[in-house]
Amino acid sequence: MASDPVVDRLLQTFLRSRARGSTRLPILLAQAFSRWRETAVRVGKSTLFVDLRESSSHGLFAGQPPEESERRFLQRCVGPGQVALDIGSHWGLYAAQLASQVGPGGRVFAFEPCPNVLPCLRRTIGVLPNVTLFPVAASDETRRASLVVPLDASMASLANWTGAARGVRRYAIETVRIDDLLHDGRVWPADFVKVDVEGAEALVLRGAVNFLNRPEAPVVMLEVNGRAAAAFGLESTAALDVLARLAAARYDFFALDPSDRLVPLAVSSERAWNVFAVPARRRRWLE
Repeated sequence: MASDPVVDRLLQTFLRSRARGSTRLPILLAQAFSRWRETAVRVGKSTLFVDLRESSSHGLFAGQPPEESERRFLQRCVGPGQVALDIGSHWGLYAAQLASQVGPGGRVFAFEPCPNVLPCLRRTIGVLPNVTLFPVAASDETRRASLVVPLDASMASLANWTGAARGVRRYAIETVRIDDLLHDGRVWPADFVKVDVEGAEALVLRGAVNFLNRPEAPVVMLEVNGRAAAAFGLESTAALDVLARLAAARYDFFALDPSDRLVPLAVSSERAWNVFAVPARRRRWLE
């Protein structure tokens, strides 16, 4: 089936309506017609490729990308020549935005192990010469592991934290330590790191202690998800505890308020989903 902008617009309108069947219809169309398995969507200055067989792509296709406050904030704070890591890249929403912001003199390293999204992510990143993709999971050790992918692939994790049984897919993947990649020169010291790995954030940070524990440590934006962390036997604050122990970096923790400003985490902890860890030497992020 050839691309038809009119059909796309009708489907986008239907998705935005949230009417009955608005999730199922795009999945059925993508199962029937291959063009919706790697379809281009525009988000800001970036073009992403998404697969409508995966429900996590529907918001992007409908023009309703997630985490708009976080991405607006990063537009102000990440600049040309900087280095960023996108750990848990999924469709590449952050990787593409960061690539545009750091420019040809900067670098983005993206990590994504999920086979359901990798074909599209490779297309997105393939035209971005300043992005390197690692099709693996960052963790606290290098090993073979099983990735659990529920019906919503955005919830893929090294643990079945959703408790789902129906429709769960499992894939053999590789895990790596960021510290090992830094030692080998395959990643560079960074200015900003995003970590969104459905409960395994503490494991990622444990495998990146040398990468993080330095005076010029990066700002870290990480997801705090107590239910997902519990599936790993971790407290909801486990990732924050790892960062709090890094004496050279001297991290403090913040969340975004309604005006897209960082405020101490205690002020907004009931609302916070994404936490910003800011090291002492990067306090300009608070301005």
